[in-house]
Amino acid sequence: MSLNDIWEYGTGATGIESQLLQEDISIFPNPCNGVFSLQFPVSKMAAEIKIFNSTGELIYHTIEGNKIHKVDLSFATNGIYFVKISLENQSVFNMRIVILK
Repeated sequence: MSLNDIWEYGTGATGIESQLLQEDISIFPNPCNGVFSLQFPVSKMAAEIKIFNSTGELIYHTIEGNKIHKVDLSFATNGIYFVKISLENQSVFNMRIVILK
């Protein structure tokens, strides 16, 4: 699997949620020690969160519905990780997190 296989781009449904921009989703702190938070602009919106390492291996997966979600990747080594967030309105966002311990 390559990183090109991981990413999907596009937006789907109409409505307010479909107008979300990547800037509306916060990932902090970045860089981090392996523990970080994702903050969404709308609570009660289901978000599928997948995190991949630099070789494309899925290392974290959850479905979340809260406005703030804490992620613990303290088991992961230093490096750049790719965060793929798929919202229930079919919007897909791709972000990066840097782990430095």
